Amino acid sequence: MTAAAAAPGASADPPDIVERGLQAAGRLAGAAGCVVLVEESGSVNLRWAMNGLTTNGVVSAQSVTVAVTADVSGGQSVGVLTRPAVDADGVADLVADALAVARAGAAAEDAAPLIAGDQAADWHEPAVSTGPSVLAAFGAGLGEMFAASRAGGREVFGFAEHQVRTTWLGTSAGLRIRHVQPSGIVELNGKSHQRTRSTWVGQATRDFTDVDVHALDEHVQTRLAWQARRVDLTPGRYDTVLPPAAVADLFVYMHWLGDARSAHEGRSAFSRPGGGTRVGERLADLPVTLRSDPGADGIT
Repeated sequence: MTAAAAAPGASADPPDIVERGLQAAGRLAGAAGCVVLVEESGSVNLRWAMNGLTTNGVVSAQSVTVAVTADVSGGQSVGVLTRPAVDADGVADLVADALAVARAGAAAEDAAPLIAGDQAADWHEPAVSTGPSVLAAFGAGLGEMFAASRAGGREVFGFAEHQVRTTWLGTSAGLRIRHVQPSGIVELNGKSHQRTRSTWVGQATRDFTDVDVHALDEHVQTRLAWQARRVDLTPGRYDTVLPPAAVADLFVYMHWLGDARSAHEGRSAFSRPGGGTRVGERLADLPVTLRSDPGADGIT
C-alpha cells in the first residue's frame, strides 16, 4: 500500500515526498533501487552567561536524503545526496542527481539487497514537535541557580537544548517506516574567585523531566571546592584522572576525527608516516582499550 502522489506543484507532507521520490527512481533507466529518507526536526534552546540569560530560540528544519543504486562494472554502486527543504517536485531532481553519482562510482564491496517490508501503522502521522514548555521547569530552576551563584561569588555559563527528529524512510522494496527521536542536553560551566577556578558538568536527557538544576549546581560547587587545594608542580608529565563524561566527550571527538579519508591523506593522528593508515598498530602503551562497536566480542 502506498500513498497517492501529490499533484505537480502542490506542497507535500513527508510521506508524499517519499512516494514521489521512489516513483521518480522507478522512471529512471539504470536505477536498480532507491531509498528516500525525510527528516523533520524542531529544537528549542536556552543560553546563559555570567549568571544571566543571553539568548533563546526555536528552530525547525527539514532535509531529504536519497540513496540510489545502479549496476556498474563488478557489481552495484550507490549515490547518496542530502538537500534541505526539498518539496515533492524537487525530490525528482535529487533522485536523478544521486543516480548520476552512483553511475560514476565503483562497485561497493558491501552491496546488499534493500530490506523489504510493509507500511508502518504510524506512517502518515505528522512530525512530533517541541517548544518552550519543555524547558519551563528547567528555566525556573535556572533563575534560582543564577541568584545562588551571585550570592556565592560564582558565575555560571552554559546552554540547554531539546530537539525532536521525526524521520520517514521508504524503499523501492516496499518498506515504509517512521521514527521519532527526542533528545536533549545541558552543559554547565561554573567559575569562581575571579575565574581562577573553573569546572564543567553536563547531562543528556529525552524530555528534561529528569534534569535537576540544583543537583547540577551542587556538582559545580563541589568541583570548584576541590580546586581550593592547590599544589604547585614543576613542569612535566603527570597522571590525570578524568570523570566518565570527559572520557566520553574525548572519545566522541576522536571518533569524529577517525575517518579513513583524513588518515589516508595524512591529515590526522591515524596517518602513517610515509603514507597509509595506522590500522592494526598500537597507538599507546597505556593499558586501555576503546571500542565503538557495541557488538564487538567481550562487550555486553
